[in-house]
Amino acid sequence: MPLFTVHVPVLAESGEPAFERAEFVRDGFHKWAFLFSAFWCAWRALWIAALAVILVSAALFGIGRVLALPLAAHLLLQLVFALLLGLEAPNIIRLALGRQGFVDAGTVAAADEDEAEALFFGREADQATGVRPPLPLGNVASTSRSRVVDDIIGLFPEPRGR
Repeated sequence: MPLFTVHVPVLAESGEPAFERAEFVRDGFHKWAFLFSAFWCAWRALWIAALAVILVSAALFGIGRVLALPLAAHLLLQLVFALLLGLEAPNIIRLALGRQGFVDAGTVAAADEDEAEALFFGREADQATGVRPPLPLGNVASTSRSRVVDDIIGLFPEPRGR
């Protein structure tokens, strides 16, 4: 199940987060960033990253030409760079959101972005009203814990008590 990090802007006048402008960033490999690196950055309005991708690609090409590398080596260099960009795409998005004044508001495990929004805003509404979510159904050892952890990191236990 994919993880989404939630980023919200902080209002300058009150210092409170503006949840209506929340951004959800999916962790994991971004295939469009891998396939269309500079175009993907430009489409996401990541102008500095787009310029960096173009400059690094040109530098890799120039280094390959200076070293008289065969075409297969040129392609391998560009493929490795594109793979790196596909893997680091969520971090590039988070960095751009941080520069725009967004702060990390939490992590949600969900199948897609719509479910992530529903889970996050449901959890925020529960916290605002002071309602505690029910304990997850499971074995006796999991219900004897003193608190319920919403955000699970690691291989087990499963998120939301599944």
